[in-house]
Amino acid sequence: MSTRVRTQLLGVSLLALAVTMACDREPAATGGGPAKSVETKETPDPTKATPEAKTTADAKAPDAKAADEKAGGSGGETPPIAATATADPTGAEPVDSGDAKQPAGDSGDAKQPAGDSGDSGDSGDSGDTKKPAGDGGSKPAPKSSAPKGPVNLLVLREKTSGGAAAAQGYVDKIVAAAAKVNGWGESAGKYTTSRATAKSYIGASKPMFGIMSLGAFLGLRSQYGLTVIGQAEVTAKGGRQYHLISEEQANLAGCKGKKLASNHLDDKRFVEGVIADGAFKLADFTVEETRRPVQTIKKVIDGEAACALVDDAQLAEMKGVAGGESLKSVWKSKSLPPMVVVAFSSAPAGVRSKFKGSLGKICSGASACSQAGIKRLKPAGESAYSAVIKAYK
Repeated sequence: MSTRVRTQLLGVSLLALAVTMACDREPAATGGGPAKSVETKETPDPTKATPEAKTTADAKAPDAKAADEKAGGSGGETPPIAATATADPTGAEPVDSGDAKQPAGDSGDAKQPAGDSGDSGDSGDSGDTKKPAGDGGSKPAPKSSAPKGPVNLLVLREKTSGGAAAAQGYVDKIVAAAAKVNGWGESAGKYTTSRATAKSYIGASKPMFGIMSLGAFLGLRSQYGLTVIGQAEVTAKGGRQYHLISEEQANLAGCKGKKLASNHLDDKRFVEGVIADGAFKLADFTVEETRRPVQTIKKVIDGEAACALVDDAQLAEMKGVAGGESLKSVWKSKSLPPMVVVAFSSAPAGVRSKFKGSLGKICSGASACSQAGIKRLKPAGESAYSAVIKAYK
């Protein structure tokens, strides 16, 4: 063979080898993954190269390109999962939620470690602060029976006679006894027969408790958030029953249309709703308001009024007034509940509860109660006054 022919065959063989090596490296150049390692091949002997070598090398290039296209063609990325359901080879109809399906066991969100709810933090935390096993939540703090400030007590006894100064001394002793039983560090009491004076004291001293006449309790109940916690039974009469008295008239009908005197007319709702209980209205009379209990009685004795509205205390005193022996009761009300022991809205629940429970002990062996005309204090609830509360419209 001539030298020229051998040179041509060697050039063809080298060209075929270069094309083959280029095809083997093509996927790495297109980003289809890591470059294939090129095996070190023995350099062929140019004297043994044949025309078939060129044909084989040319055929390999398109085959390599087709392999790349089959793998995805776009840089080797995994194609997205189809949104439609894939038929189950078992024949069962696939359930399609309408959304793109996720791989089995995946909820669609990035998976969390086992026991993690998805919030950052400790494993197994549901996101809320855990409570100890068996604990239904925080328990309310126990109610304290120790007052944080002074405990003041108001005694309001309306429409009564007697010296307020002497009564104040008795009230001071009763409050001292209550403080001893209940462990109050600081306490004080106030006695008055005037609702106006009582309101001033309430505004200035913020009492926690009170002992009040029935009418005063009903009149102040809503304004000061009064709650019934007991009853005060007193030795003297007054406020438990009301009468119409007259010298000439024989009954209620005889008093109607005539002048009616009374020192109990300052609370119309109490007179018409509780005392009269529907038997009469103040408009049925020509009313004259008096200021003192005895003055009311004298109005009838002197003929200045045909009738008078008095309570049981005045009825008992009537015979001791000159000319009072000629008067008589021509109508009487139902018997009403005694004076009320109340708690103001300012009294803490624990302090209120303890004071209510101690009422029966305060007057036990204490001469101050008897000197103040109190037979006994006892616990009671709202039900004892529900009828009069309803009647006070």
